[in-house]
Amino acid sequence: MKYSSPTLFKLGSIAAALASILTLVACGGGGSSSDSTASSGSGASTASYSGAVSGLGSVIVNGVRFSTTGADTADSDSPDQPFVRPIGLGSTVTVTGSVNADGTTGTASTITVHGGVRGQVTAIASSTFTVAGQVITVDSNTVWDGSTANFNLSALQANVTYVEVYGVVDASGNFTATRVEQLTAAPTEFAIKGLVANLDTTGHSFDLALRSGVTAHVSYADNIVKPAAANLVAGADVRVLLGSSAITSINGTSSGTVNVTADKVLVKKERQANGMPSKLQGAITVVTAGTTWKIGDVTIDISQSPTVEDGLNLSTITTGTIVKVKGSFSNGVLVAQEVEADNHERTQTDGGVKLFGAVSASDSNAQTFVVQGVTVTMSNTTVGSLPAVGAYVEVLARPLGTPAVLTAIAVNTPQAGPTPRRFELYGSAPCTAGTSDLSGTFTLTLRDGSLTVDGSAATISTGRNVDMTVSNTPLNCLVEVKGSMSTVNNVRTLSATTIEVKKRAASVSLR
Repeated sequence: MKYSSPTLFKLGSIAAALASILTLVACGGGGSSSDSTASSGSGASTASYSGAVSGLGSVIVNGVRFSTTGADTADSDSPDQPFVRPIGLGSTVTVTGSVNADGTTGTASTITVHGGVRGQVTAIASSTFTVAGQVITVDSNTVWDGSTANFNLSALQANVTYVEVYGVVDASGNFTATRVEQLTAAPTEFAIKGLVANLDTTGHSFDLALRSGVTAHVSYADNIVKPAAANLVAGADVRVLLGSSAITSINGTSSGTVNVTADKVLVKKERQANGMPSKLQGAITVVTAGTTWKIGDVTIDISQSPTVEDGLNLSTITTGTIVKVKGSFSNGVLVAQEVEADNHERTQTDGGVKLFGAVSASDSNAQTFVVQGVTVTMSNTTVGSLPAVGAYVEVLARPLGTPAVLTAIAVNTPQAGPTPRRFELYGSAPCTAGTSDLSGTFTLTLRDGSLTVDGSAATISTGRNVDMTVSNTPLNCLVEVKGSMSTVNNVRTLSATTIEVKKRAASVSLR
């Protein structure tokens, strides 16, 4: 059964709903009824999953919930540096790690965050807006993250609002947004995204289609192509960092070609090692009927009778279609085993946004609650009741209505059992005295509210470039905490098993 509007959510009874939907929330796309944090075990295999984040409490990418503590991260602007912010819903990432035999859980070893188009909004239409010269298309599944609760397309202001937009781009420059993140100030570097065309490795230039009739001719130097081992090839999915003067030139160009010089060229690596299972999301750029496609610089072999979902027809599919392809690499070619429409996960019985964690805010008047920094609205068809602050929840939600509001389809508040339901959560905490501030009971500040954490039994580790020496001036830490909820002295407490310090500074950001 597919759910795309509240009226379609019709089950025979609340009991039937709890028996089916809540079981799917707990098990589908992450975890089990006994422990909702993925862990590598028997049958786990190393794989690469590339796409938009569709759930939190770990991260869910292309239907697999990956545990993230212990993973090495790569920053979206500087891939040789760690990513030191919470990974947001709708962000585009590549996760490499182990995937368990169940096919729905895994453990991340590396997470690369692929940043988006970044700049000032210059034009707004009914379902699009323009930023950094690129026309951005939004839909009901686009995640909006701003300084106000009602941040969405109607809240954008031309020549005022700055944003970073994550999503999928095709060879013509058509950009479909998965996440729009409001910036609090003008960025120091702007960014455009696209697929490399007309590459001249001798003259050190290439073209990016920005929008219909406008192309950026990008000049670059070899030493600014990142990561260091990246190969700049035709069709590669790249993100180009630019200064303000280059963006001014782009914004002032109504047609033709605009010449810009890159500050940095960031190459998205899609090709993986021979034999590695992979699942990637992208727009088809080349179709050779019945034999191969291209997504970015990756050739997809579709000749081996892959399973095809969602009514797709391999013989009639066209360029520009966004799909998800699962298979294994052979000599640089991804041999397709499964092909799905981009909305495949969302149209399944248990499809939608999945959130695992502790409730940090709850409003009985507005009938909303916050988990993992995401606000969810209850409706009269939601299975389950409004959860209280501090409750552990497993949530299935979908964007409903116009404008779309993330609405709970099911809210599961499981009771404590013999095996804890673990999850991962970002927050900030005082750490002036170093790790000793985190090794007892402390308050974890969240985007909305706070949570008591017991770190007495936790393994505490630090990220790259983090110095935890005792300081004479107040310092705070951005931390990722893994654990489960319990009641300690009548206080709902996150009992931590792992605490990872991502950043230490006078102030740290949770956005």
